[in-house]
Amino acid sequence: MDASLIVTIFGLVLLIVSLKFLKDPSEIKHLAKDVTSNHGVMFIAGIIPLILGTIILFLLGPVYSTGHVELLATLLGGILFLIGVFRLWCREKWCEMVKARAKGDGSRGMVLVMFIISILLLLIGGGHLSI
Repeated sequence: MDASLIVTIFGLVLLIVSLKFLKDPSEIKHLAKDVTSNHGVMFIAGIIPLILGTIILFLLGPVYSTGHVELLATLLGGILFLIGVFRLWCREKWCEMVKARAKGDGSRGMVLVMFIISILLLLIGGGHLSI
């Protein structure tokens, strides 16, 4: 799997999620309530990024130093891995963070940042923006 494809996939997923939350910002509060009240969903929310991050790290770990896009894709895989570990090992703290983020008014700002990052990842993955 090519690193630019991984970066493009990350960008596309972030774009779709950010547009969904920009369209319906109240959905964040409902999701936070549902996720933090169901142990099965919390486990799945931790295991999926852990698995995806591990796969990306094993695929791109040996070649991260060959180029900037490879390094970026490896960093994204590492971030996913750490997110999964944090959600599984520190579930109580993660639930507190999710509830605090859902209550605050900064959710819209965070979604805008996610939207900008998604555009940058799509441009980098597509080869239109070099790093």
